[in-house]
Formats: sequence, C-alpha cells, structure tokens
Amino acid sequence: AADNTRRGLEMCGILCGTAVNNALFISSLLIPEQRCTSDTCETENESSMLDYCIEHDLLILGWIHTHPTQTCFMSSRALHTQASYQVMLPESIAIVCAPKFEPSYVVSHPVSLFVCADEGEITRRTRNRKEPVIAPL
Repeated sequence: AADNTRRGLEMCGILCGTAVNNALFISSLLIPEQRCTSDTCETENESSMLDYCIEHDLLILGWIHTHPTQTCFMSSRALHTQASYQVMLPESIAIVCAPKFEPSYVVSHPVSLFVCADEGEITRRTRNRKEPVIAPL
C-alpha cells in the first residue's frame, strides 16, 4: 500500500482466516483487484477473491483500507460497507489506516469498538456490556 499512499490513492484488503474452537483468527490479507481514487477504493472481480478463499479454506473476517490524504475515521461509505460485511458475519471487523495522521488507525468491530447497528447508528459495545450505546465518531 506504500506506493499508493505516496500517490494519494486509497487501497483496500480483505482480512481472511479460520475458525478454531469457536474463535476467529485472521491469518491472511488478500489484496483484491481494485479501482483506487484519492477517497475511494472499490474491489473488482470479487468472484476470483471468493474462489481463492474457497480453495484455501479461508473465511472472510473483515476488511482494511487506507486514508492516504484524510484523517482516520469510518466514512459513511465505510460504515455501509461494514454493515454488509456484518450481514455475512456479525463479528467481522474493519480497519482504517491513515499513516499521515495521529491516531493512524481505527478498528471497528462488534466486541470492543464500533459496530453498525440495524438502524444505521454507530454503537459502542464493551466486553462487559451487552446493550449498544451511541458513540460519536
């Protein structure tokens, strides 16, 4: 991603892994074919990505993308993308990296930080709390 970051282009990757004893482990970062701009990245030819996961017995556990020219936050588009991942796997995570700014990353997942809720609001959950709490970005 360093080359695209230097050129000011976003890039995304797919976090893949396995389930072992009722726990999910990320073991692979799959860089799919994608179209990149300064503020978006869109995967292309998703069927080849799915074929790879099937062939290597991998689950899609989440995704990661860069913000080479922006601060670190989950944009509206990223939140909608994360919502579609959570439809497939409620435990899926999203990571945003913004290497030019502090903090340089944010992780979104349903156990300890942000999760997309049914009504589209951003919620915060902690290990000790089951009910969602509205949290600002």
